[in-house]
Amino acid sequence: DSSQAAIFIPAASTSSYYQPLIGVGENATTFTAAISSFDDGSGAAQGLAFHTGDTDAITERMRIDSSGNVGIGASPGSYTGIQSNLEVNSASHGGIAINVGAASLGMLAFAQNGTHRWSVEMQNSATPYLAFNEDGDIRMTLAAGGDCQWYDTSEEIKMTWDASAASLGIGAEVPG
Repeated sequence: DSSQAAIFIPAASTSSYYQPLIGVGENATTFTAAISSFDDGSGAAQGLAFHTGDTDAITERMRIDSSGNVGIGASPGSYTGIQSNLEVNSASHGGIAINVGAASLGMLAFAQNGTHRWSVEMQNSATPYLAFNEDGDIRMTLAAGGDCQWYDTSEEIKMTWDASAASLGIGAEVPG
């Protein structure tokens, strides 16, 4: 409802995109960056598209659809068979970086209906390692250098791989 908006910008439609809501550039028609709305395909649903570039052309770089899903370098839900709310895509490289301080924990967590199920954690101790957790319990650790340990449901070590010795210990913390 435009009567309730602090700022209302009537946008002119060009196919499924609308003219930029906010544009930065040399003048009113030459943009180097812009935010525009787009028709999300159902009823009056609108999304936002973020564009960057130079005075020759701008390209859509990120999109937030009307459901709140985010695509960076790709439209949300553009990968066949993958249900996601955040997608990162690039022709040369793509990724998500988690940078933490010296005594911090970096984590990528997966939940189901608000309940923690799986996580990958970077434990930043004297020897940093990755911990793979199920329902909050460690199932596997991978240390710098390739050493690996597998745990049972009570977090007891059941198998250890010593990468430098190329040896596997079953039921032991140290192969040998």
